[in-house]
Amino acid sequence: MDKLRKQGLAATLSTKGSLFRVKIGPELDKKKAADIKAKLDKQNISSLVTSE
Repeated sequence: MDKLRKQGLAATLSTKGSLFRVKIGPELDKKKAADIKAKLDKQNISSLVTSE
């Protein structure tokens, strides 16, 4: 999470039992969300784009 924040991404951590989820965003622009995912993919960080 700290690595993501240093890259200027708004990362937050949520936990549920022993599971951890790092969330980036919110990002309202679909193209920007796709660009962030591509950036994470290049760093071999598993990610997916969701809407809430």
